[in-house]
Amino acid sequence: MIYFTSDIHFSDDETMIHDDRPFKNIKKYDRYTIRLWNKIMGKDDTLYVIGDLLDCNSPKSVVWKKSLPYFKKIKAKIILIMGNNEYRIMEHYFDNNFEKFKKFLINLGISDVKKEEYLSFGGFDFYLTHKPIDYKKGYINLVGHLHRSRG
Repeated sequence: MIYFTSDIHFSDDETMIHDDRPFKNIKKYDRYTIRLWNKIMGKDDTLYVIGDLLDCNSPKSVVWKKSLPYFKKIKAKIILIMGNNEYRIMEHYFDNNFEKFKKFLINLGISDVKKEEYLSFGGFDFYLTHKPIDYKKGYINLVGHLHRSRG
């Protein structure tokens, strides 16, 4: 089975507060998310995270490093589509080198890291990108990034 999500922001207290995520603290949110994923998904499933699995708000941010041990705990294969936070991590900590950052994450248990993705299944063509502004005409666009927008 294939699953999709975005904007997890593991280990980030600020996102949990701003998004009104109903947990006492970020560790409980992180543990709950991993436990839920492992209950729903197994080793033969694929989870596309359409950006911002990690969190990095500034060049000095190290919140993202707290999440790194989580990846080996998740049963499903994770394919990460780069989000704005991953791009910041790549810029600040990996000399803006995509291949270096990708290799780092794969060594930690992520199955693959991509800047974008095109998928076809069930007779439909999909385009996965983090920011809605980067949509592609003629595709069903799966995006993230707007988790704080209010209707």
